Order: sequence, then structure tokens, then C-alpha cells
Amino acid sequence: QPRIKKASEKMAIFFFFELSIEEIKMSKKFRHIELRGDARQRGEQHGEALREEIHRAWAWYDGKLFTGSGMSNDELESFGEKMLERIENFNPDYRVEIDATARAAGMKPWQLSVLNSRTELANAPSKECTTLYFQKHCLVGQNWDWFEDALDWTVTCDLERPDGHRIVMLCEAGTLAKIGMNNCGLGLSLNFLEWPNAVEGVPVHVLLRAFLDSKDIGEAKAALARAGHGQASHLLLADTDGNHLSVELGNGRVFELQPQNGFIAHTNHYISADAKAAPHVDGANSRGRLKTALRGCARRHQKLDIDAMMSILLDEDHVDTPLCCPFEPLPEVFNFPEGTTATLVMDLPGRKFHVKKGPDRERDFEVFNV
Repeated sequence: QPRIKKASEKMAIFFFFELSIEEIKMSKKFRHIELRGDARQRGEQHGEALREEIHRAWAWYDGKLFTGSGMSNDELESFGEKMLERIENFNPDYRVEIDATARAAGMKPWQLSVLNSRTELANAPSKECTTLYFQKHCLVGQNWDWFEDALDWTVTCDLERPDGHRIVMLCEAGTLAKIGMNNCGLGLSLNFLEWPNAVEGVPVHVLLRAFLDSKDIGEAKAALARAGHGQASHLLLADTDGNHLSVELGNGRVFELQPQNGFIAHTNHYISADAKAAPHVDGANSRGRLKTALRGCARRHQKLDIDAMMSILLDEDHVDTPLCCPFEPLPEVFNFPEGTTATLVMDLPGRKFHVKKGPDRERDFEVFNV
């Protein structure tokens, strides 16, 4: 009898889960999960809660983006295993968390390692992201532009370690991290960049988690120093005292950026004067979005507050090159719709994480206290 009852309970949960997935797809809010406990416990909770989303994400990336990397299935598995070794050497708890997530979700650990490495493998054209940092008010924000299908497996996550360190973030199912903030007052954003180079370190999504696991910027710098080389991204980390770390990673080097007129704006091309050797990419959209962001910040330079940040990211100035983009098919072979998947604004002193789903320009942000 107990076994029959247990199976019935599982079946009821399964059907409820199926219904809730359809409701979530139509919802204006991202699905929210909470992860508590040590690395193994968090991984088990992640895999159990997001089993379907993880499988959906893997099927999509494997079938539409990883195939473009030129790797065979055996090579992809070998790459994933190699990344797992590096992740374990970088932080053993991350390997434990990935392994536990994979077991609970019915996946192989190397597959989740590959999902965490998708930035290093996916060479798809994309508008991607616009990041803003307002130093005086200690605000970090961005639009995350990606493929419309990712709405099905993107979630907000509230993670708390046994020592009380807490992270609230937006991430894709099966990954360790993406954009977010922690209860130490650190806020993190990123921009995809392109500088083809051998990956000799941990994937950038693992580095993002290390930044969010840090208690201060000094600890994050230490993580960056031992993360190895090969990432190509811009990471911006700020705290509640006006300190920041804004770095472009590429070709095994780190290029630091400083605020101009009290702010930093970044899109998807290298802007550091020291990164002149970066390969030229067709970045007309990226350069246009940067000009839009710079004009918006300059127009509001006397009051770069949270209202200004939301207004700029949501294109309330009705600009020619928008930062908040509707889903439209990309040109050439990558013709799946891409646009603004999420808009995020982090009030670091107020410990508030504002997140909005999709490309509409209404200020319907969900707010999490961190």
C-alpha cells in the first residue's frame, strides 16, 4: 500500500507539473525556484525542479547551436568531460552541484558541463546584451537578448548556502549562474564578446557563479586570476560603496574599464583602447545600441537613478536603434526568433533585484529582496 500511494503521489505531481509548465510559458513572470543546503542538496533540488526545462534546453542547444561548433558527438562529450575536470579543480563544490543536478534530471554530467560552456561553443550571430552601471547610486542593469525559445527554460533562482550567503539571479536551467546579485551587496552583469581563442580555463558561466559566490570584489578578482584563459565576455561587478570591476576578457588578456561621467555602458564589442587587436566583427547593431545607451545616459547625467536606468533599457525615448528588441528571426541560417528575453535592474544599496520577462516596454518588473 505505501508503495502504491507513493507512486500515485508522484503521478499527481507529474500531471500538475505538466500543467504548470504550460501556464509558465504564458506567464509574464519567469518560473522561480529556491535552492537550499550544501552543493549536493542544491543540485538535487535544481535537477528535480527543472528536469523538463533542462532536457528542453539540451535538445535545443544540441540540435541548433552545438552542431555549428563543428564537433562530433564524441568530441562534444570529450569537451564536456575536460570542462568538468577544470570546474572541479576550480571549485570542487561546483562539480558536486553539477553531478547532483545531472543525476536528478536524468542527464549526464558532461552534458550539463557543455550547457555551462555554451558561450564558448555557440558561434551564432545575436544582438545579445546591453549593460549599464551608475556609480553614484550603485545600480547595475542590463537587457539580456537571446533566442525566444530560451523563455521556456530560463528561471529566477534564489540560492542560499549553509553559511547564509544568498544569491538571487536569472539563469538557464542546468547552469550554475548568469546575471544576479548577492546579499553582500554585489551585482553582476555580462555581455557576450567575440575573440576566437582556445579555451584554456573554466567556462564564463562558471566564472559568473564564482563572482556571485564572492563576498567582495577582492574575492572576485582572486577567482578571475585563477579561472584560466579563453573566455570572451565583458563582466561587470559592483558593490554598495561605488567600487566596481568592469573587465573585457579576450585572447587570454583582461582589459579593465572605468566609468566616464559616472557611468559605464557596454554592448557586444570591445571598447577598451587596449583591445585594438580584437578581431573586427559585424557589430553595427552593437555599436548602434552603445550610442543609444550613451545618449540616454548623457541626457540624464544629473540624475542617473533607478528610474533613469529603467527608462533607458526600456527605450522610453523612442530611439532609432532600440535596446529593448522584439523577437524577430535572425538572418542567414540562424533564423529562429531573437530579442530581449529579460530586463534586469539591481539596486545594490536597497538589496532589490528587479526582473522583467520578455521584450515589451511596460514597467511590470517583479522585485526580489536580497
